[in-house]
Amino acid sequence: MMDLQNVIIPLLLSYTTVFTVLHGQKVVTDLKVTGYQGHDVTLLCQYINGNTEDKILQMQWTWQNESSKYEIMVFSMDHGLSLHDTFLKDRVSFRKSSPPIYEASIIIKDVKMSDQGVYSCAYTTFPSGSHTGQTTLTVLEDTTQSPSDLQDVTYSDVTILKPGKANRSTSQLSF
Repeated sequence: MMDLQNVIIPLLLSYTTVFTVLHGQKVVTDLKVTGYQGHDVTLLCQYINGNTEDKILQMQWTWQNESSKYEIMVFSMDHGLSLHDTFLKDRVSFRKSSPPIYEASIIIKDVKMSDQGVYSCAYTTFPSGSHTGQTTLTVLEDTTQSPSDLQDVTYSDVTILKPGKANRSTSQLSF
């Protein structure tokens, strides 16, 4: 029974992947991503080429919220990268250093509350046209404590065990 499951499950997953590639979505993104203020966040964008005749001409990232929309960056196969002058200009980059042909995920450094919104990753291909995926980024306040917020702790009656050494008890240790 176990051997049959080991064969059937991978076949079903392969079928699902092939079906998606041939008939479904061409741009893979995460629908929702949560980032934490002051930390880095990665937004996934991958192009799945189901049509071998398609040629990628360019890809672009945009950001929008209820009141604004900005082009963040455009990568053209002929002209290279154009990083637009936006609030993200100094904090955004592609995750991989190679040209973002099929994998165009981005990293946003030092995420801010104002970075929340809908990010769109769009590929322009020939002959099949444009393909877009969207990710909604939610930014939460980082609630972890920084080292300066931590208090000194004093432990008493601690036993320290060291491999290969005699065990010693101490009456008080301070860290």
